[in-house]
Amino acid sequence: MPDDYVAEVNQRLALYKRLAGAASDAEVADLRAELADRFGPLPAAADQLLDIVRIRVAARAVGIEKVEAGDGKALVTFSPGTTLPPERLVRAIQRKPGTTQDEA
Repeated sequence: MPDDYVAEVNQRLALYKRLAGAASDAEVADLRAELADRFGPLPAAADQLLDIVRIRVAARAVGIEKVEAGDGKALVTFSPGTTLPPERLVRAIQRKPGTTQDEA
């Protein structure tokens, strides 16, 4: 969260804590709306952070423990009890590289 968007350190920390605890798209959407209401239009960095939180929420829902990305690569770590067959995710990525799809 950019310092010039949420200037108060304690407010930023509280927001990070709430974002880390978000368990659904609805919670992330509520936080997005709250941020816009309290601090104005979201800067790109804040918008990207909320998108990352949405990805984490979706990943947790299907048993993905960790997603790491960088340099054009991604590493996805599945939990032992995942409900998502890894091959299904691989097929979705192969169909449209560089994008995410709800059908994965």
